Amino acid sequence: MSENTNLSDLNSYLFKQMRILNDENLSKEETQLAITKAQAITNVAETIIKNGELALKTAVFMQRQNGGQKQLPKLLTRNSGGENGEKV
Repeated sequence: MSENTNLSDLNSYLFKQMRILNDENLSKEETQLAITKAQAITNVAETIIKNGELALKTAVFMQRQNGGQKQLPKLLTRNSGGENGEKV
């Protein structure tokens, strides 16, 4: 698995897992393993999404405080390169 660095990558990965779950060629054992893996991935994804929601709320709060933060937190940008995120 390549390193997923943003919410767009997470979305792609979740849809990939959904396609695996829909594979009618999986054996009963493979299907059960895929279900177990999907449940674990869902738990991690929910935590990542909550973290993103907190980062966004923080950015909005900072923006409202005397025109504070003018850029999105790096966590919410399309790529993780560079020192700052994308402009709000």
